[in-house]
Amino acid sequence: MRLDTLRVWQRSLLSYNTLAREALLALGVGVIVALAAWAFERCITLVGMGLAALFPLAQSWARPCSLAAGGLAVGLLLWWRAADFKTRGISGVIASVYARQGLIPGREALLGLLASSLTLGSGGSAGKEGPIVQIGASLGSKIAQLFQLTHQQTVLLLGCGAAAGIASAFGAPLAGVFLALEVILTRFSYHASGLLILSSLSAYLGTKFIATPLFHFQAPPLPPLESWELLAALGLGIGAACVGTAFMRTLAGSEKFFQSLPLPAWSRPALGGLLAGGIAIFFPQVMGSGYDSMERALVGEFSLSFMAALLIFKIGATACTLGSGGAGGDLAPSLFLGAMWGGIYGLLLQDWMALAPSSLAAYTLLGLGSVFAGAARAPLSASFMIVEMSANYQLLLPLILTTAVSALVSSVLDRDSLYTLKLSRGIVALQAGEAPILEPLETAPVGRYLSDDYLTISPQATVAQLMELLKSNPQAVWAVCDEQGAFKGLVDRRDVAYWRMRCHPHLPQKTLVREIMRTDIDYLTPNDSLASALYLMGRSRSGRLPILEAGGSRRLLGVITRQAIFQAYLHLSSQPAPLEASHG
Repeated sequence: MRLDTLRVWQRSLLSYNTLAREALLALGVGVIVALAAWAFERCITLVGMGLAALFPLAQSWARPCSLAAGGLAVGLLLWWRAADFKTRGISGVIASVYARQGLIPGREALLGLLASSLTLGSGGSAGKEGPIVQIGASLGSKIAQLFQLTHQQTVLLLGCGAAAGIASAFGAPLAGVFLALEVILTRFSYHASGLLILSSLSAYLGTKFIATPLFHFQAPPLPPLESWELLAALGLGIGAACVGTAFMRTLAGSEKFFQSLPLPAWSRPALGGLLAGGIAIFFPQVMGSGYDSMERALVGEFSLSFMAALLIFKIGATACTLGSGGAGGDLAPSLFLGAMWGGIYGLLLQDWMALAPSSLAAYTLLGLGSVFAGAARAPLSASFMIVEMSANYQLLLPLILTTAVSALVSSVLDRDSLYTLKLSRGIVALQAGEAPILEPLETAPVGRYLSDDYLTISPQATVAQLMELLKSNPQAVWAVCDEQGAFKGLVDRRDVAYWRMRCHPHLPQKTLVREIMRTDIDYLTPNDSLASALYLMGRSRSGRLPILEAGGSRRLLGVITRQAIFQAYLHLSSQPAPLEASHG
């Protein structure tokens, strides 16, 4: 008995030591990220001062020159160190969580810092949050590697660095925590939440201590919205989803357009900067992050038609800057679009409903969060970010309402978010116009590599029959198919265990498999690519996916496994590239 008690105390002491170590590392990551954010701000300022000496931005002709010069410098940097630009922004951080088990080389973050400083310092239409999140995640990953932590702990410290980056960039520690949970880690747990809070708060306090300027919207205290205004805010959320989806699709189309141009890869960012600078000649507000314009929209300085023009041309300028290969984040541009859309909606309601001037500012703030929430599918992150940046906590409830509506409508309009769009298309790592690292998988159909190594069970079978099969067969996952072979769902040992915990009094002979199976399963058709399969596996955290017959039959043809994709990649990447036909 005493020996058992001693072992319990030993395990408890080990757990406490591990927790204390993780907490100290999370606090350290926050402080280090705050210093890195300060260095990033200084780099942007120095680049801006240098280019302003050559091209005074007060002159309209100098704006295209400045943006083109910054784009050319970024293009040359990408061409010089193309292999070190596999992780780009928040999308790259997400890819590192699933594809690299949280490992991010430090040189990638350093080169990303330099490229983003050149883009933002020259006036490119982008934000600083993406690079700061990448820098913070890289620092968290590197610290985990130095202390030889497990893969799970490495991912946690990566998330701590990302949360600290948002806290340092926007002075919004709670938003940083929720962004890491909703977008990067995609799971909630008390353990991860506690470490993220420690890291985010230490970064916020460290940023204030070293006197790094934190941007906050200069919004006056706003009265609570009326009950009918909450209903009106639903329309704002629906419109914000449309704006966010248009923004995403324009970015994706711009990337395809610039990659299709018969130009050297290093020259494309310069062309994109030149085009964005052409827009800036007439609308200089589209340059940079655009926080000044957001504040002016907040206090009602812009007319409805002018805000509509800014909304359209900001999408174009950002698409030219980032789609051509420029470095920077897309969170700030989405906030800009949200401010314009919220201002437009508020002015329309003001004309129709004779709203008070303070309501215009409220709708502008609601728009700020809603477009970002719809594009990123992160309603809690967007809500707390706007509340913290504007210090209007009474708007939290309408913000959660509008951001949730925007995220839900956006998921209907487009299944991918702003940060998973590149992942689903296999273009996470743009290497200065070269073929992406997943290119061999983009053209290979999964039907060529499907496996029949699976077992099926009828949805009408009882749980008792399934339990007997599980005892005699080591297969962990069973496909549930009807008599015609149509796929209905999956069931495994965990589903049986959960059922027994919830419904222990019920007899397994009276419960059918269809009552406990999972139906929200990602699936593929034979013509889908292996790159799409790899992305869906990462999103669903599954090592195998069903392949169904195209059309409405849903007949199960086989499964694709992670091992099969890996072997296919090794085989395809070792094949010599086809020779181009010579002319002349």
